Amino acid sequence: MVLAMARVYVESYGCTMNHGEARTFIEMIRRRGHSIVSRPEHADFIVVFTCTVVDYTEKKILKRLKELEKLRGGLIITGCMAAAQRKMLMEIFPEAILFAPTYYPYIVEYIDRGVIITRKYMDKVRIPRPTDVIVTVPIAEGCNQDCAYCITKIARGRVVRSYPIDDLVEDVKELVKSGVREIRLSSQDTAVYGIDKGYTLVDLLREIVRIPGKFKVRVGMMNPQNAIGFIEDLVDVFKDQKIYKFLHVPVQSGSERILRLMNRSHGVFEYVHIVNLFRSSFDYSTISTDIIVGYPGETLRDFLDSYRLIERTRPNIVNITRFSPRPFTEAAKLKNNVPGWIAKERSSILAKLAKNISLEENRKLVGKRVKAMVNEIGKDKTLIARDDAYRPIVVKNVDRKVLLGSYQKIEITEAKETYLIGEII
Repeated sequence: MVLAMARVYVESYGCTMNHGEARTFIEMIRRRGHSIVSRPEHADFIVVFTCTVVDYTEKKILKRLKELEKLRGGLIITGCMAAAQRKMLMEIFPEAILFAPTYYPYIVEYIDRGVIITRKYMDKVRIPRPTDVIVTVPIAEGCNQDCAYCITKIARGRVVRSYPIDDLVEDVKELVKSGVREIRLSSQDTAVYGIDKGYTLVDLLREIVRIPGKFKVRVGMMNPQNAIGFIEDLVDVFKDQKIYKFLHVPVQSGSERILRLMNRSHGVFEYVHIVNLFRSSFDYSTISTDIIVGYPGETLRDFLDSYRLIERTRPNIVNITRFSPRPFTEAAKLKNNVPGWIAKERSSILAKLAKNISLEENRKLVGKRVKAMVNEIGKDKTLIARDDAYRPIVVKNVDRKVLLGSYQKIEITEAKETYLIGEII
């Protein structure tokens, strides 16, 4: 029985999955009759979905938590920090209630009845989801890799738990019926989906694209070592018009030596093969990758290997992170650290290359007319649309009502480093 209607404030940080879980939580809270408030000082409960992937983010969140702790609302901390750094949080915030990310749906029970449930594992399917234009759908939890630098596996689990295909398909069916037009499939590594159940990501995608309706699917990050095993089948299912021609494959380094130090289970070859096959299969696509610079022991030669790999494969998006030692990881014990100023310089050099490549590729689209889905409201009375390769298009000079989720013919008039500019025709 619900004790009382509560006012709840929610903040989220980090990855797509974390933000998606926060939005799902908000929907669960609303359906229980509680209200969501926009200011933490007005809340009975303050819920923070944390991230701990790098030191900078951790410090930013700790500072924010100290501010929120001073308010009258009960502080509830979930997300990756609540699992990976539980002891630290309990010492700093003794009055806060902590829920590991696996158990975030049970926060609703705590707000309802003051009961803390943390022992029963819960598949995050067949639970209420927001009916926005864009919705994130987690497909699995956990990771089967053991990267030396990664703290996420401590927070989210080392055992892969894939959610059943039938349940996920029913989730997507209901979302599409309710008006959702973009489904973002997320996981720590979407390529390991089904490894614990005897099926693959391809099997899931084949079922999803059979669902009737006008919608698009964006497939989340997949590690090369897991994607390489079924890449031909993956490319084949990506040919369906319901799937964005967008591939996020983090290589992390162009140096084979550094990849071994990172304990990555792949080499440069797997990444290059995946990129080349994807590019040769589609006339127009977007490749996204991740690079860590300044990893302990990284020499100038190692960095140049990364630089040349980006130069050669020309990904449209490069997420560059300066190495940050995380607690409880093997990389935190490594010696021969790269001086901060060198890591910063390497990051700047690589970022400049990545931006130049992105701008060059985007400029090729100026003057072209594309069909794109309008799915967000931008700044200064603009709209944001996504084309078939998931490139963002800022739509200006909108002189008529345009529904979010609708498809529009757009002429590309200008190119920027990270987005396109266009007008509806």
